[in-house]
Amino acid sequence: RFVDHTLETAARAATAASITFTLTIDANTSVEFHYPRCMLEPTSVAVEGPSGISRTYNFTASDDAADASLLRVTYKNAVAAY
Repeated sequence: RFVDHTLETAARAATAASITFTLTIDANTSVEFHYPRCMLEPTSVAVEGPSGISRTYNFTASDDAADASLLRVTYKNAVAAY
């Protein structure tokens, strides 16, 4: 769902954005995908009736020198360490 203009602004300005996707199963189980540097492709806004505004972005991730990664995945579960 469209919340604010943060991603739209980054896409139109062709500036890198940091993006994190998190899937939470419960308080003890989740997986997080963090892309420290992404270039977003500008897209048009789809207004599909009374349900609100939706927007989909394609992006290309690239290496981030400060973070030293392209993608960082964090898996959280009940196991303290492996």
